[in-house]
Amino acid sequence: MYKIKNEHKIVNVSVAPIYNKPNFSSELITQALFWEKLSILKTKDNWFKVRLKDKYCGWIHSFFISDTNLDKDSLKNWYFVKDKFCEVGLADNIKYFLSFGTMLPCQEGKMFKLILPNGNKVDIDKRKLVLSTAAPSIDNILKWSRKLLGSPYLWGGKSSFGYDCSGLIQSLLLFKNINFPRDTKDQIGSDCLYSSKLDISKRGDLIYFFENNKPNHVGFFLTSEVFIHSSGFVKMSSIVKGNIFYDEGLSKMESKIYKFK
Repeated sequence: MYKIKNEHKIVNVSVAPIYNKPNFSSELITQALFWEKLSILKTKDNWFKVRLKDKYCGWIHSFFISDTNLDKDSLKNWYFVKDKFCEVGLADNIKYFLSFGTMLPCQEGKMFKLILPNGNKVDIDKRKLVLSTAAPSIDNILKWSRKLLGSPYLWGGKSSFGYDCSGLIQSLLLFKNINFPRDTKDQIGSDCLYSSKLDISKRGDLIYFFENNKPNHVGFFLTSEVFIHSSGFVKMSSIVKGNIFYDEGLSKMESKIYKFK
């Protein structure tokens, strides 16, 4: 094993697994999406220890990453995938299903194209994208979040193929260009949040659930009573008795409302 300084790699698959240790049988701790830039910290055989933009560190196999020689001038216009999936056809009848929240460089003009890490350009449906600098409203982000309903729960997941609770929230906030922490314990300490003493929720607030005084679950309020979260699968729930989405188990847990500054 040896250290590498100032080197980066690009994710070259729809979703790349990041592991706790350099082997496929170790714990999946997070994921990286297509075109995501990873800082290389160490190597071991065909494995790379990497740091993601959210400062999370883990191990990724060389199969999932590659280099790119494209310069900044050719990568001016970045877009987010706002649909659950965006299908892209590559060479030799290979198709990628890019996840919600994937950030992509595109060529604008008469022929709108996705730019691949190798420099090739392919067709992509612009209707499924939103400009990364658009700063959409919370209302729009929550509307798009409903497309994720039914997505399976996956520990360490942060893609439409599977989300854990904190990965879902992090993915939604990417659209606001908020580099939100990966785990619930770090999210509640984020500079962009504050705890509401009144515990009165409104659309766009977060709700954190605690066990033994430690946060272990999170949801995003779609209305003043109903929140979207990943537990078994992405779904809507409420802790208000009488609401159609009432969840008795969650209602018995300690919870706190967090608002954005």
